[in-house]
Amino acid sequence: MEEDDTTQILTPADKDKLIKEIEEQEDEDEDQEKD
Repeated sequence: MEEDDTTQILTPADKDKLIKEIEEQEDEDEDQEKD
């Protein structure tokens, strides 16, 4: 059994990217709630 996905080491750049994506998703959710 390989666990490449779960054992991946995220570089600071990767984390940055993930954080930005998550924040964008949250912003979209907030926009929908305001409607």
